[in-house]
Amino acid sequence: MTSAQPSILVADDDPDIRDLVVFKLEQAGFAVRAVADGSAALTALDVAGHEVLATGASVR
Repeated sequence: MTSAQPSILVADDDPDIRDLVVFKLEQAGFAVRAVADGSAALTALDVAGHEVLATGASVR
């Protein structure tokens, strides 16, 4: 039996960092969605119910 990878939401206001994190997570086989700010992250969490949230320290 295999376990499904968690769906990860990446929130970072720096597009270079956000893209790098998304790239590495996708390489590892995770389903990833990226947003640019805290407001979009909250909306995405409400709508899609991701299991994991990865965020930058200063995301607002």
